[in-house]
Parts: sequence; structure tokens; C-alpha cells
Amino acid sequence: MVLPRHPQVARWLQDLDDETRGEVDEALDYLQQHGRAAAMPDVRHRIQTSRHFPDMSEVRVSIDDDHVYRVLVGFGPDDVPALLLAGNKAGIGNRWYDENVPVADERFDTYLTALARSNATTEEP
Repeated sequence: MVLPRHPQVARWLQDLDDETRGEVDEALDYLQQHGRAAAMPDVRHRIQTSRHFPDMSEVRVSIDDDHVYRVLVGFGPDDVPALLLAGNKAGIGNRWYDENVPVADERFDTYLTALARSNATTEEP
């Protein structure tokens, strides 16, 4: 099963070099296998600045000082992690969260609305 992903995340993943993509894919596979039970250092749960706290998490992949990748993930009512936003926070530090968590929150709102509509459609006789 491919995890639901925002188009920005899909493009970001495609643009990574093979070695980095392998590292990120490994962390995403771990997230998919363990869900909310995934643990540090690969996954940090409960992004406190998110308005979707405690359902916003991040996948963490740090290769070196110039490659500190984060993928913001939302856990919906189905507990399937949706990949909302990805990027490199190297050189930016915690400001990366200030800029990107609100964007991920908006994307998660859109995802949850689409999920609710899809569930409503499949439940109708």
C-alpha cells in the first residue's frame, strides 16, 4: 500500500538522489509498518505547534549537516499516515516548523475533508 501523499511530497521524493531516496523510503516504510507506535529517532509524534495536535507527526531523516529532512505526517481517523509536506530543514532550524506546520495543517484539513466525503459516498446505499 502506498501511503497517501500530497503532490508536493510526491515531487520532492522523485527529485531526491537515489541514495537519499533510499534513506527516506526506509523511514517511510518504518512509519507505515508501525504507525503511531513508530519511535524516535525516525519518527517524532505530537507536533505541538500543529492545530491537529496530537495527530501531526514527523518522519526524520538526517544524513549530514546539509541534509536534515523532515516529512510532516497526519494521522486521520483511519490511522493511516498521510504525507503532507516534505523538505530540508538544514540551516533553518526550528524556523522550518514555523513556516511549514501551518501549511501541513491546511493540507491535512483538505485531506480529512476528502476522506470524510469518500467515506460518506461509500456508505450510501
